[in-house]
Amino acid sequence: MTLSLSEISTPGASFAEDVEAYAAAGFDAIGIWEFKLPPDDEANLALLAEHDLAVSVCVPEVPSVLPLAIAGMEGPSDVAVRIAALEASVRRLAAYNPECVACLAGPLGDNTLAEGTDLLVGALQRLGGVAREARTWVGFEPVHRTQREEAGFVNSLNDDSWGEKTINGTNAPKIGAQLASSGPVVTGSYVTITLPNSVVTGNNDLNLALTPNSATALALSSREDPTNPPHLLVTTS
Repeated sequence: MTLSLSEISTPGASFAEDVEAYAAAGFDAIGIWEFKLPPDDEANLALLAEHDLAVSVCVPEVPSVLPLAIAGMEGPSDVAVRIAALEASVRRLAAYNPECVACLAGPLGDNTLAEGTDLLVGALQRLGGVAREARTWVGFEPVHRTQREEAGFVNSLNDDSWGEKTINGTNAPKIGAQLASSGPVVTGSYVTITLPNSVVTGNNDLNLALTPNSATALALSSREDPTNPPHLLVTTS
């Protein structure tokens, strides 16, 4: 288990003070808030290494897609400017090798739910592409419904019955009907499987399973593979 503390817990302290205090308190990692980071990333990384602190979650200086309604944290009002800032933050913070770079939705403001959802989904798709290039991960954080008007209009995600790091042959959900087939596969190459439009609808979770139809052993790369990770390509029309 890794014990980490987020810098938002000590808002009045500097980055250097946080690093020294968290290490002295016995924490294994630090949750970085970019607004606290000095501009010299090389010196920041050296300080973390000196105190043997890993980095857990990084929060960008512009922490949400839509403007926050929190005093002092509103940031730019132009969503395009915010997304560009988020992309720059993902590229910068990737150097700290965090578990992920996290962001919020932000409140709807004058947007309808449909408009806000479209802006959010588009932004997350762009950030995912930047994160893939930077070899890091982007995390999205829903907020409690009491903060809907201040921090984020997304307050929950669909609750699936399995977890990426805990699923096994005993607790895996039952596999349903076949949706598509890859056909023959070639060793050392990518295989594309196109899903029917009928199963990709709305802004919902989609759970998929890959199953073989022969007795021949087949090994697939997971997201931990730094050379040939799997890709999810979403084409809209």
